[in-house]
Amino acid sequence: MTEFGAPGAAQQPDPSAAQAAPPAPYEPQPYDAPPAQPQGFAPYEEPSAQGSVGMGLLVGAGLGAAAASVYALAAVMSGREFLFLAVIIGVAVAWGIQRFAQRRSIALGLAAVGITALLFVVAAFGEVAGMIAKEFDVPFSDALDLVLELPGDVISTLFDELLDYVWIGVTLGYAFFRGAGLTGTKAA
Repeated sequence: MTEFGAPGAAQQPDPSAAQAAPPAPYEPQPYDAPPAQPQGFAPYEEPSAQGSVGMGLLVGAGLGAAAASVYALAAVMSGREFLFLAVIIGVAVAWGIQRFAQRRSIALGLAAVGITALLFVVAAFGEVAGMIAKEFDVPFSDALDLVLELPGDVISTLFDELLDYVWIGVTLGYAFFRGAGLTGTKAA
């Protein structure tokens, strides 16, 4: 007979293995315990999930620039101005700021208004320059030079009706309230 038993013979369990004691329950070791808290210190808390104000402003400005481009392109391609589309600039700026800053602040609302107003003016200049370039078949850069020489005339032609002021008011109002996080919803 060999060490492993006879070939073809059934293997018998080792009787000493059956009598082994069950494993002991887990007992914590000293290194498993949390470190002792020094006297006079508050317990450790995880950092809050607050976003970054700088990132919120950058994302808001970037989304607003994209929305301003859509607004200007829609006006140039159609040959008409749709001032109600300016609302998308305010929505994009405010959403970007609130989504990434994740806090309520009047200063963020004012920043959203400033960014929205600036982007609207840039979009308006681009829109008028695009319409001039399209109408008179001149390069866009030449039309933009002309528009930049007469900025007051461009703005005054954009605001020739009362409804124009209403749409800009709605745009800036939404940008302020949503950018400041004052819309009654939890910050994004």
